[in-house]
Amino acid sequence: MLKRVFYSLSVLVGILLLIVLGLDRWMSWKTAPYIFDDLQDLPYRQVGVVLGTAKYYRTGVINQYYRYRIQGALNAYNSGKVKWQVKTPEPMIGGILATAGGLVFTGEGNGKFAAYNSSNGKELWSFRAGAGVNAPPSSYTLGGKQYVVVAAGGNVQVNFKRGNSIIAFTLE
Repeated sequence: MLKRVFYSLSVLVGILLLIVLGLDRWMSWKTAPYIFDDLQDLPYRQVGVVLGTAKYYRTGVINQYYRYRIQGALNAYNSGKVKWQVKTPEPMIGGILATAGGLVFTGEGNGKFAAYNSSNGKELWSFRAGAGVNAPPSSYTLGGKQYVVVAAGGNVQVNFKRGNSIIAFTLE
């Protein structure tokens, strides 16, 4: 009986391992066209980019992403591929939303949610959310109006102030 249970568990673990490895290979295959080893292969796009990270987490522990992100951003900037940049006091672990109207939205762990001009990086507007804005913003249209929505929930790993808000703004 114990032999049967052990055999069944081994088969189950084997199947799960194959599924995980298969998903890993599938994701690598699907994202391969978007990974560039040579900076010259990076396509030029007329869009602003918000880059940000910090060398250390608030707790004093070194941020392992710092070395490579900063070097990659520096290489891209020096090659002329980056049109503008905004330095932030804390790591940016959320996402960016770029609109067809020339706006770029992003949030920071300190609760700041801001809109930038996509052509020159100038900050056009900001809002204090009361908690870390570490989620990617989204946009939707309702009743003929365009909205930008973002969650402000903070982050436990880097000790950003926690919250539980979903905030929506209209673009007018």
